[in-house]
Amino acid sequence: MVDLSFLGAKSKYVISQGLDELAKGETVPPDERILRLVEDDRWLVRHSAIGALAKCRDPRAEAVLLNRAEHTDDAFDLAYINSALAAMGGPRSLPYLEQACRNAKQDVACSALNAIQKIGGARFVSLYVDRLIEGPAIVKWYAMAALHAHGDARFVRPIANRVVAILKRKRKIEQLPRSELMEALIYLAKHRSLPEAADVFDKLLPKRLDRLFPTERKQLDELLAEGNAA
Repeated sequence: MVDLSFLGAKSKYVISQGLDELAKGETVPPDERILRLVEDDRWLVRHSAIGALAKCRDPRAEAVLLNRAEHTDDAFDLAYINSALAAMGGPRSLPYLEQACRNAKQDVACSALNAIQKIGGARFVSLYVDRLIEGPAIVKWYAMAALHAHGDARFVRPIANRVVAILKRKRKIEQLPRSELMEALIYLAKHRSLPEAADVFDKLLPKRLDRLFPTERKQLDELLAEGNAA
């Protein structure tokens, strides 16, 4: 039996801590008190409640999260909701997430895109390509990761074009553990028999190696070594 006695506390800190501890378990019950806390005025409690519902598989939890998403413009709320939906959401969440991945707040857009690729998978490759082309920089990174996971040879050209764009200028911020550039190169390496992919490795990269971060250089060397061994 899960101990939910902390829900009777008045202190927001006690309730929030209790919810956070609850979220560390395997599952969270669809207790009405927890569902109501998604609308709590205290952001500390509200965010912990949203996080806890990521472990709740009951359809009511998904409905409560989507309802909150419909009537809040709080970017933190939305990012937490998107992360929860990525863990427990289903097809009913996809219409909302498709809109959210175009949110002006990049944390919201990225978390929504991540949720879409986990729930919708390869069915949304056209959306990933759109966000790769039209999205802001950090969203492009998430779109590239989604294409890496679910794309196929049809998308070599837009990914090769993105690599060209990335390497046009020296970058200042390193993306870890694996950058958008490396996501793209790993993808293209699988399709190196196609001209657009081959040109990246044979013509572009030799001229732009100085624009890779040391970690990327190491990862590229490992990638090429794997290709030669195959």
